[in-house]
Amino acid sequence: VVLVGLAIVSITAVFPPPGGPASSASAYAGESSPAQTAKVVKQQHVIVNDDNFETLRSTIEQASPGVTTVIELNGNYEAPVSFDTNYITIPSKADIWLSVPDGGKALLQRAEGSKSNKAFFSLMDGTSSSLTITNGITYQNSFTMAYVGTGCSLTINGGSFVNNATTGNGGLIYANNGTLTINGGTFTENSTSNGNGGAIYANDTALTINGGTFSKNTANGNGNHTGGGGAIYANGGTVTINAGSFADNTSTCEKSTWSIGGGAIYAFDATVSIGEATFTGNKAVTGGRLSGGGAI
Repeated sequence: VVLVGLAIVSITAVFPPPGGPASSASAYAGESSPAQTAKVVKQQHVIVNDDNFETLRSTIEQASPGVTTVIELNGNYEAPVSFDTNYITIPSKADIWLSVPDGGKALLQRAEGSKSNKAFFSLMDGTSSSLTITNGITYQNSFTMAYVGTGCSLTINGGSFVNNATTGNGGLIYANNGTLTINGGTFTENSTSNGNGGAIYANDTALTINGGTFSKNTANGNGNHTGGGGAIYANGGTVTINAGSFADNTSTCEKSTWSIGGGAIYAFDATVSIGEATFTGNKAVTGGRLSGGGAI
């Protein structure tokens, strides 16, 4: 069967309540386990393989709350220049998973010539929305990919995130009092200008990294207290790094400014825990008055 454009499959699964029977389907319908006590998990599977950015945007923005919507991508999804002042909004209480089929790949980016100052995806403050990105997806040559607002969560299970940039904080991700989990992926040559966090800016956020490679990301500062955290800048919150690689990331600032440092990671008033991560060739470069921490 060849599916073109948009195909939708809805799945409703019923699981036993806590402490209930573990495997017998007939037991769920029995008097000893009333159906109304069971946990109902709903999932919608949508296939978007028409290379159409508008199809992707509308599919996400029409997702239902309380339902896991798995969107399968295979192709190139380029936001036109006319979309520069907008972003894809993850609906309130929606749970979006972006995936690709075995052997497939998906490219997300803004069109050449875009001058956007908006994140590609926005998880707005207080909406309790979540977004998961899986292996096989590439986001490149664009502005910040995601804003993760208060009470929202972003999970990255793999993928490639290359050459994205912003003027301000967070070349790839800006998280504000949310939850950010990275289980894998390649984060390369993302950058900021006059800001902090070449790849990630995390403000009062629970950031957990269980794997992934961060290389050649840069925080470029040209004003006081900028240019911190070539890969990651954390202001408050928690940073837990259980595994991962940080190589050749750079924090830098202009002459005669109060610079920060942290070639790979800069943490201010944050709780940091580092396990099996490796740090190689990271550096803090400054012509300013303060700097330090080639790695952290």
